[in-house]
Amino acid sequence: MITFLTYQLKVAVIMAVFYIFYRLFLIKDSWHRLNRIVLLSTAMLSFLLPVCIITI
Repeated sequence: MITFLTYQLKVAVIMAVFYIFYRLFLIKDSWHRLNRIVLLSTAMLSFLLPVCIITI
């Protein structure tokens, strides 16, 4: 249960970062297709990125 909650927290943080990026750079863009692609890809990435394990 704790792992699910940490996953949800990570998804929420990543989604918030993507939303801030969208609001800062793309909200006034008139290319609706680009906006749609960006929003759909950020939604998919926000669910996939917490699963990826990156080691340095």
